[in-house]
Amino acid sequence: KGLIYTKPKYDIIHAHGTVTAVSTRFFRGKRILTIHGVYSKSVEKLHGPLVSRLSNIYEKASVRIVNYVTVVSKTAYKHYRLYTDKVTYIPNAINLDIIPLKGDKIYEKQAIYVGRISREKGVDILVKAFTKLKDIDLLIVGDGPLLPYLRKQFGHYKNIHFLGKVEREKALRLIKGADVFILPSRYEGLSTALLEAMACGTPVIASRVGGNTELIEDGVTGLLVSPGDEKELIKDIIFLVNNRKMHSR
Repeated sequence: KGLIYTKPKYDIIHAHGTVTAVSTRFFRGKRILTIHGVYSKSVEKLHGPLVSRLSNIYEKASVRIVNYVTVVSKTAYKHYRLYTDKVTYIPNAINLDIIPLKGDKIYEKQAIYVGRISREKGVDILVKAFTKLKDIDLLIVGDGPLLPYLRKQFGHYKNIHFLGKVEREKALRLIKGADVFILPSRYEGLSTALLEAMACGTPVIASRVGGNTELIEDGVTGLLVSPGDEKELIKDIIFLVNNRKMHSR
C-alpha cells in the first residue's frame, strides 16, 4: 500500500531563524518566522561573499513562504523590509524582577562575557585580548562549539576562567559583580545578555554591529568598538576597569 502524507494542523507554527522557515511548509496553519539578525551579513563575515549571496537568495525565499515575520532589531527590519511587507519589529525584552541587588565579586578586577561560545560572538578575539591583560580576570560563562578549542589553547592562563554553563541567577550575579561586561560579536541581533548587563548597571563594551548600536550610545551608555579590533578592545577594557567613576554614569 502507498503511504499518504497528511500535513498536521496547528493554529500557529512559530519558527526561529531563516534556516527553519522551510520546515513550516510541512504543517497547516499560520506560519510565523522570528529572525534574530541579518544572516546573510553574518555569513559574509564568516564565510565570504559567494556563500553570502547564496544565503541572501535563501533569505528572500524564507520570508516569502511564511505569513508573518518578526525581527528583534531595527537593522534587521530595514533589511527584510526590502523583501516583504509582512515584517514587524518586536525587540527582545528581559524580566527586570530577576535582576539581583547584589553581585558576586570574585576578583579585584573582574570582566565577564555571557553567551554562546562561538566564532560569530567573537569570543576568540576576547580571549586573545586577555592574554595581554594579565592583571584583569575574565569570566567566560556559556557553552558552544568553540569552547573545547579555547580551553585547550588558553586554559593555562591564570586570569582566563571558563565557567561553562551556570544557572541564570548565578550568571546575573556574576554580571552584577563585574567591572565590565564585554560582547565582542562579529555579528549580533539584539543580545538579551547585553540588556541584562545594562539592567544590572554594569559598564558594557560591545562591537559596533547589529542591535548593539541600538542599545548603546557610544561614550554615554557604554562603549562601542570596531568588530575584530583587538587593540581598541584592550584600550577600552583598561579604561573602564581603571576608571570606576565612569561606572556611576
